[in-house]
Amino acid sequence: MKRRVLLSFAVLVCVIFAAAGAGMQAEASDYKLVLRLSHVFHPDEQLTKSMDWVAERILKRTNGAIEIQTFPQGQIAVYKDGMEQVVRGADFISVEDPSYVGDYVPDFIALVGPMLYNSYDEYVEIIKTDLVQDMIKRAEEKGIKILALEYVFGFRNVIPAAVFFGMIPISEIAFILLQAGLDSGAIPWDVYSFALNTVILSMLLGPPATALTAPVYALLKRRRKVDAVQTVNISPDGLSEHVIVAGGGIFARHIGLVLHSMGLPCVVIEPNHALFLEAKKKGLRLLLGDPGQDAVLEAACVEKANLLVLTLHGALEIQDVVSAVRKRNRTLRILARDVGGESGEFPDEDREISRIIQPEFEAGLEMARQALIHLDVPGATIHRELETLRRNVYGPLRENNADYGLLSQLLHAASTLELEWEAIHKDGPLAGKTIAAANIRAEFGVSVVAVLRDGALLPNPGGDFILREGDLVGIIGTMEQNQKFFCFLDKENERCRCASAEPLKTEKGENEK
Repeated sequence: MKRRVLLSFAVLVCVIFAAAGAGMQAEASDYKLVLRLSHVFHPDEQLTKSMDWVAERILKRTNGAIEIQTFPQGQIAVYKDGMEQVVRGADFISVEDPSYVGDYVPDFIALVGPMLYNSYDEYVEIIKTDLVQDMIKRAEEKGIKILALEYVFGFRNVIPAAVFFGMIPISEIAFILLQAGLDSGAIPWDVYSFALNTVILSMLLGPPATALTAPVYALLKRRRKVDAVQTVNISPDGLSEHVIVAGGGIFARHIGLVLHSMGLPCVVIEPNHALFLEAKKKGLRLLLGDPGQDAVLEAACVEKANLLVLTLHGALEIQDVVSAVRKRNRTLRILARDVGGESGEFPDEDREISRIIQPEFEAGLEMARQALIHLDVPGATIHRELETLRRNVYGPLRENNADYGLLSQLLHAASTLELEWEAIHKDGPLAGKTIAAANIRAEFGVSVVAVLRDGALLPNPGGDFILREGDLVGIIGTMEQNQKFFCFLDKENERCRCASAEPLKTEKGENEK
């Protein structure tokens, strides 16, 4: 049966983030926090290796400010003693079964009930319930900060071997029981002598037998079939010439949806199980797992991929994925989010990472564009200014790719011409006239591309088309041409009033120069 394991933080650990924030205001050398992480797993197990990897990354990311010292195989307090360290408020992280939290919040014992879950998905949904969230709050009131509740860490397969070899040495309590049985006459001398020698022999063989657990388990792992990576909508034949979107999150999902809508083959690697389930509803090809793991990259057919798009947020995470990918595909093109604010260059020997995506920068430009439009700044001016900013940021990339110049021209053309609609009023100058007689193109420079009449769209009307009251006329032209046309139709139009507004006056009533 799969074990359920939790990571429980001490109350003092809860203030790590606050302390780290205070540390950012002071010098980095002024802040130092050392945490001890205790568990019972063998150093060769993946869980131990992963914890050591996380501790190393945290030390590096915080420039040595936060150090997590890991202690495997129960070198320091574990189980009940570990929980007591947490409750007492020590700088201590304990990896324990939820049943030990049950000593403080009894309801936690129910989470480890036998055969309670049919799948990992069921366990995830249970953790989200108000019942379990209330249990977590009650544990926090007792001084136990629950960092994560997980169903399985992948170590369950070693348990039978560990139990088998661990049961070989007989407990020393056997000496007391044998002596009591002999004194009471319950067992004869020959049985006592045989049992006593068996106990001594088992105690001598116990340590070397227990040491066999790791090599025997390693042999079993090599001979057994590796568990398949969980996939969605991926055919058994795999993928080819596809795009891999790795890193997960909403950002990755949007990219996947765009590629999917255009019929381009792509697969999204989502490490978060909850987001994986949400993306599954969208019909995307999905892989559940860490994009830095070799098994996940193999399932994503990285050797046959055409492009890798990384949506990870940190430079270290990107570094790990790039290193793993380069072992399988040295020529794969890679696009990544710009994380230059965190660290320097990506450690890619081929320099084939194009850091073209800056989400915050693009969001700022879009907000600036909307503000300038609201202020009636001409579209050509808006485009020119924003393109200048983009060139300063993405200049090297655009110089190496001719398609960016063409795309920029297309975007400029699209932003220069605007499609807008205006109603024909009863007493308006165009009511009852044909488009040719109104001479709209020659007078204003705009083209009538469509007319909406009685709910029906009439595209590309001819010159003999008669405009009527209530028609919505769709015109296309520059912002200035459209504005001129609107003023002709209705001088009280808001845009017309803004264009003809008087200059601001000083306190003395004079026009500002």
